[in-house]
Amino acid sequence: MIKILYIMRTMAAGGAEVFLLSMLRNLNRREFSPEVLGIYGGGTLQKEFEDIGVRTHLMHFRGLGDFSSYVALCKLIQARRYDIIHTKLFHADLVGRVCGKLSGTPAIFSTIENLHEWTKEYTLRQRLKEWACRSTAKVNHRIIAVSEMVRDTLVQRTGITPGSIEVIYNGVDLDRYDPRKVHSNVKQELGLSNKDYLVGIIGALNHNKNQKTLIEAARHVLAKRRDVHFVMVGRGDPHDLRQLSQELGVASKVHFLGVRRDVPQILKSLDIYVVTSLSEGVSISLLEAMAMKKPVIATQVGGNPEVISSDDVGILVFPNRPDILATEILSLLAEPERLLRLGEDARKRVMEVFNLDLAIARYERLYRSVIVS
Repeated sequence: MIKILYIMRTMAAGGAEVFLLSMLRNLNRREFSPEVLGIYGGGTLQKEFEDIGVRTHLMHFRGLGDFSSYVALCKLIQARRYDIIHTKLFHADLVGRVCGKLSGTPAIFSTIENLHEWTKEYTLRQRLKEWACRSTAKVNHRIIAVSEMVRDTLVQRTGITPGSIEVIYNGVDLDRYDPRKVHSNVKQELGLSNKDYLVGIIGALNHNKNQKTLIEAARHVLAKRRDVHFVMVGRGDPHDLRQLSQELGVASKVHFLGVRRDVPQILKSLDIYVVTSLSEGVSISLLEAMAMKKPVIATQVGGNPEVISSDDVGILVFPNRPDILATEILSLLAEPERLLRLGEDARKRVMEVFNLDLAIARYERLYRSVIVS
């Protein structure tokens, strides 16, 4: 049995964490024994990890300079005798690499999920961050990038050797995200009729996800037709976005649902899914929406063009262009047949390239290769 410790910042419901949960649901448990650790505590997914039989551990690092927490983590790693440590996201990467090396763990992997970490301007802080990544990455047996763009950017900004990075796309559980098996009453929950259209976005309410662009686009859309509503799902304080929707006169048409764990049901209720991000590695929510046969409009950033590889599977737009986004939304709503066709082809694209089974198979081969060798 190969024992693996996955180290993350927390167990909050972000893209990296949600993908790991999906992956561990389907990982071969006769061969692999996974455990999950949050260096800054737990989160909403902790119980879901435990419900699928994954042991969880919580640390309480006060920052990357918290020496006593490094000691505690090293003791845990030595006591549990893991064969592999697999880290996700920058702080967890640094902590996991240091503690894994000091504890003599046979193999260490890091998955680089976020692109925005490596596209910031060259401040002293950013240079130190890139130096820390490059220096500690020397202990990795392999670095995994979730898209070609993430790999290329990481090489350019940190100087990590391209040959040490492997691209493994994230994937979606096509059984869980199967529109034939999902039933939804979200429109009813919002007080809408089946004749109303619903445009949605799922992701943390923050600057990078850039939900304000959808609210600004809503004003243009609603000037043309009033049968469209907009829904936003994700953790974070919606105060500023609510205020913007009020200022633009669209507050009655914009709904904030907070953190939800019924994502398939929410996606089922949508007529169009939108990604407005300024940066993306590979958007898990975009893949989930496509798996649910939803027509998608996404910003032409990061790994999104690798997902939406042609006009047949989705629409790419420039970021921070609410006018263009609104035009595309209105165009799709005016063409019901195109809506259906885009959704059908979107699911086919996910089945062929972004299937969770394909991702798991590649990770399992990677794990076996370092233990066998």
